[in-house]
Amino acid sequence: MSQSYYTGSFLSITIAFIPPTLILVLAELTFTCACVFHQDYVPKRWQIWLLFQLFNLVYLFALKYWTAFLGELNSVGSGLHFHLLLWLSDTDW
Repeated sequence: MSQSYYTGSFLSITIAFIPPTLILVLAELTFTCACVFHQDYVPKRWQIWLLFQLFNLVYLFALKYWTAFLGELNSVGSGLHFHLLLWLSDTDW
């Protein structure tokens, strides 16, 4: 088998598994922040799963219905990031 076959198969596996993993990590990080601020809180497995499904629905609707909005949000975010960098470059550390 050629090297390109291995590269293509790993890319396909990565594309298939990375987005759900990132959404799951986001759900777990949300509960980690809750645990940091409330030390006696222990999240249950079903709560993490439910938040994971909620984030999946949010991403589904964002990608399906808000594509024009996401482009505008990207422009606004880029502009804010540029202004933040200018503001930070003017401050005296």
